[in-house]
Amino acid sequence: MTTSFEIPELRYGTVNADLIGKWHGLDPAEDGPFYALNLMAYRDVADYGDASGPRISGREADDRYAPIAPLAAVGASIVLFADVSDQRGAAPSWDRVAIVRYPTRAAFLEMNESEEFQRLHVHKEAGMRETILASCVPAGPSADAPGSIVLRVVKGASQLAAAPGAARVATFDVEGIVIGDGRTFDRVALDACEDAAAVASSMAADAAGDEHFAIALGRPIINQVAASIVA
Repeated sequence: MTTSFEIPELRYGTVNADLIGKWHGLDPAEDGPFYALNLMAYRDVADYGDASGPRISGREADDRYAPIAPLAAVGASIVLFADVSDQRGAAPSWDRVAIVRYPTRAAFLEMNESEEFQRLHVHKEAGMRETILASCVPAGPSADAPGSIVLRVVKGASQLAAAPGAARVATFDVEGIVIGDGRTFDRVALDACEDAAAVASSMAADAAGDEHFAIALGRPIINQVAASIVA
C-alpha cells in the first residue's frame, strides 16, 4: 500500500524526502525509539513575514515555539537542552543544542502533523536561521557523568574515543539527516567534563571541517541522555 504524504518547505533547512518516505512506509514491527539531535542557529531578529509580527530575537521566538505539549502527547521527551559556549570546526556557529527521544518514528510523524505543533511551529520558522536535525540510535554503553558537555559530530568514524579529560556519556550512530543542508554524518558522541570549552579547544586540530566538529555546551538545562538510554 502506498502512503501519500506532503514534504513541507522550510526556511531553515531541507527535509530529507527519502528518509521521511521510508518512515511513512515503515512496518510498525520494525519501528522503535530514536533520538533526534537538533543543532540550532538563530536569526538575530525573528522574521514572522510581516510588520505585524513581534519584534523579538530568534532565540526568543524559539522559546515561544518550545513544543513540550506536542512532544508529551506522542510519548517523546527532551533529554538534552543546552546553549553552545564554544565551537571548533564547521559552519554555521550553532547557538543551542537539543536531543529529543521519540518512542517511534511514527510518533515523530504524528507530532509534526498535529494542530498544536503546527500552531507553535510558526515561531520556529520565524526564529530559526538554520537547523540540522539528525536521527540517531544509541551505539554502545552510556553513563551519567557530572559537568558540562562536549558534543562531537563526525563523518566516517568507526570509533570515537572519549575526549581527553572527559567521560563518555553516550555514543550514537546517525540513521540519517531529517532536516539539513546536504551534509551527512555517521556518528555523534557526548562527553562530560569540567570545562567543555577547554576540551573542545584541545581538539581543534581534529575537529576542523564540515564533517568533524566539536561543540562545547554550557551546563545543560536538561541532561537525561544516559538515563533515557538505560531506561
